[in-house]
Amino acid sequence: MNKMSSITIIDSICGSGKSTVIRQRLYKEGPDHRALFVTPYLDEIARTIEEIPWFKQPEEVDGRKLDGLKLLLTEGECIATTHALFMRLDDECRTLISSVGYELIMDEALSPTEEIIINRKDYDAITDGEFPLIKADPDTGNITWREERPMDPQIMIAANSLN
Repeated sequence: MNKMSSITIIDSICGSGKSTVIRQRLYKEGPDHRALFVTPYLDEIARTIEEIPWFKQPEEVDGRKLDGLKLLLTEGECIATTHALFMRLDDECRTLISSVGYELIMDEALSPTEEIIINRKDYDAITDGEFPLIKADPDTGNITWREERPMDPQIMIAANSLN
């Protein structure tokens, strides 16, 4: 894998034009400069594609957006995607990013965890239901995966979205 050569951090107050400056630079670089622009906002993706027409957003392939991202990476396309999809990158994606030599641009700080609030019925279903997925420590409130996870694909998709 290629080694990362540098990190540039652009820090400024909200609304000061950081994303605009990045898009202007990417436009200037041209379509041969492989870039992966990652943002939490769908409207930023739309704006990027509007301003830089060679950028593409991953579409679902066989119902999976990650496979759409892999296809774009394989084709060496310039890509605008969300933090949510970026958090799902697997080893194959990382290898493709490295082998093609993509520049990674993170628009906004990445939040690797997010608190979710679920109702009692859903909580009971995932802790005590037919396919209990997690165990909750009654003292700390921390949750961990049960040793054996259900093999039903729909349940695994839901479980992985919690992971």
